[in-house]
Amino acid sequence: VAARIGPFLSHDFLLRFAGEGVRAAAREARVTALVQTIVERLGRQEPIQLEAEAARILESADPTGAASRRSAASPASGRVPDPTPVG
Repeated sequence: VAARIGPFLSHDFLLRFAGEGVRAAAREARVTALVQTIVERLGRQEPIQLEAEAARILESADPTGAASRRSAASPASGRVPDPTPVG
């Protein structure tokens, strides 16, 4: 029996990654794509570069990439989490 543990996805990281001012459906799609990529790489025993994967997903969602990269890379201080309930 073997277990593979992926990278830790903190709440703050996921809030920054999902993006501020982005529709709920787009935020959910971004996080889903990131988690799916991580699970696929774990299954193939490939190394996972969390920041690189996050940037790749954001760029594929925003062809210009600039606004998304700034949002994902900016610190969470001063941000208020989205009060939208999950589930």
